[in-house]
Amino acid sequence: MQDSVLMHSMVHAELACGTPPAPRADTLAALAMLRPSQEASIPETLEFLEQNKLFGKGCGLVDLSLLASTLITPGALLWTADRRLADMATQLNVAYLPPLH
Repeated sequence: MQDSVLMHSMVHAELACGTPPAPRADTLAALAMLRPSQEASIPETLEFLEQNKLFGKGCGLVDLSLLASTLITPGALLWTADRRLADMATQLNVAYLPPLH
């Protein structure tokens, strides 16, 4: 069976920095059980940034790492509510588009 959701460690850490749904510990533990995505290293992310000329477009290191990591994870798509990140993922053909009902 294929996993439908992967977790990137930076997303998990960002959620931990905020206030995930209660009970906090259970939510964070459930997220930690998701299969991890492949993760682009900082040098890989910087190379990706330069090759795709993504600088100055309103996305930071975490966003660019998510994009680069999605591209190196076979079959992965990026699901985000962040408009800039979603636009970049769409341009790179890695955006998750939920099915229309």
